[in-house]
Amino acid sequence: MSKPSFNRTGHTETARTVNALHCTMQHSSIRHSEIQHSAIRHSAIRHSAKRNCAAGFTLIELVISIALLTVIMSVAYSSLTAIVSSKAALDDGRDADLAANSLLLRMTRELGSIELKPSNGNLNPCPPSPPASASHTPVLGLRETLRNGERGDSISFIASNVGQYLPDGGTHTGLVQITYRVEEVSENPEAIQSYRMLREELPYPGPSKAKAGSNLPPGASPACSEMFRFALTERLTSLKFEYYDQQNQRWEDSIGSGSVPARARLVRFSIKLTSPLGIERLYASSVPIQE
Repeated sequence: MSKPSFNRTGHTETARTVNALHCTMQHSSIRHSEIQHSAIRHSAIRHSAKRNCAAGFTLIELVISIALLTVIMSVAYSSLTAIVSSKAALDDGRDADLAANSLLLRMTRELGSIELKPSNGNLNPCPPSPPASASHTPVLGLRETLRNGERGDSISFIASNVGQYLPDGGTHTGLVQITYRVEEVSENPEAIQSYRMLREELPYPGPSKAKAGSNLPPGASPACSEMFRFALTERLTSLKFEYYDQQNQRWEDSIGSGSVPARARLVRFSIKLTSPLGIERLYASSVPIQE
């Protein structure tokens, strides 16, 4: 019986093929294992990120955030407060300037209309201003001092064509007698010192008989029964008048009283007002007196 013969070359090729397949399978297994490990790592990373997101900020992060927010809010509040304060100050100054401008225009117009030589040349005494002793002059300026230590002067004069419209619809035409004076709002010594500036007007020379029922002070003229009085401002701090004596070339604090005749040719006045926010503001002007 003949023995089977083996082909050594074919056996070698088969062995190589088997080894190649085995290596391929091992490589595939290793690759698959690496892929699995990579997937597991990515999954772990995703789960870790989710856990971090779910956990939120740390305490240090919150403290830092609150501190920054506090600084920002403080700066914003300070800026807003400064803007509001600046606007309030501007509005306060504007309101005070408007009131002062209206007052100065009125006083300039009326003082510029002073008549030094009216028909009889005498003021009608209407105490307290002008007093009974003022009947010898067409202009009377008196220096006075208020309880707050400031000036509270008064002036009475005769002017033309500056009569005020009256509440009944009429007006004082022609010559009128005008007085500017200061009155304390409260006479209580314990109260805060506040003053108003009064404007008093009566026809000139006025009636010879007082109105029925008039209760005039002693020495007052009958024309005082037709006096029209109102406040020009309730925020007065001081009122100061000065008169330029051209003959002696000097400023006087009074006019038309004692040894100071009514010969001034220039009136200078200053008014100190308190604004709505309590800030004192000084305003001044001067008016020539025409003879």
